[in-house]
Amino acid sequence: MSDAQAAFADFAARVSPNGRLIVPAGDDGTRAVASRAACPVDRISITADDESADWRASEIEAAGSGSRFRVTSASGDSQVMELPVPGRHNVSNALAAIAVCSAVGVSLDVTADGLSKFRGTRRRFEVRGEFHSATIIDDYAHHPTAVSATIETVRQAFPGRRIVVAFQPHQVSRTQHLMDEFAAALARADETLLLPIFADREDTQIAARTLAELAEKTRKNGANVSVLTSLDHLSATLDDAAQPGDVWLFLGAGNINTCALPQ
Repeated sequence: MSDAQAAFADFAARVSPNGRLIVPAGDDGTRAVASRAACPVDRISITADDESADWRASEIEAAGSGSRFRVTSASGDSQVMELPVPGRHNVSNALAAIAVCSAVGVSLDVTADGLSKFRGTRRRFEVRGEFHSATIIDDYAHHPTAVSATIETVRQAFPGRRIVVAFQPHQVSRTQHLMDEFAAALARADETLLLPIFADREDTQIAARTLAELAEKTRKNGANVSVLTSLDHLSATLDDAAQPGDVWLFLGAGNINTCALPQ
């Protein structure tokens, strides 16, 4: 962590004194990084009462398949924003974009119009369509924080629906190092399907043992877990087990997206 913090501090120190650094508020690591900057620093927060923030999002609520929130600046400017993509993490991303726009002279009205037209990016909560009346969503999430946030976003966007997560771990080393965090995140789903680890130049036997360990630890977190043998196995499982009203979430940075919507 100290190496990562030092790298970001070096990066922040390179920003021109005439530039601006946008960082999340309320984090000790971020404060240490920002202290190296020679430029003005804007701090953002999705915690409504965070007085350390220059830009705050409040009144955050789900709005259809997206979010609605109020943005308030340190100067007191305020505006309600409509964001077509769901999730508190996307509200945080939008808040950073708002701060950037303001720094280069874009008004809140113009920024609000731009955000209202944003339709997301490929493999980031990408709704691929329906299969057997189940909604299929593809997302690049490949570390525990993103996996947890994406599942929580599905809960908010599709309340009361059964969530089936198909996860293709990416690299043996990452899976081993973050085993407990992955197990806790994946247990947030109603059903968890684990694919073979997408391993590049890594021992296949070690990969298989690592996947088995991940499955066992996820079960110990109270999850219903099935270990699948291939992408074809996943497609067959979807065809056999998808129920009307389900949300099937395909997660991973490998090639799991190639079967996110069977033909």
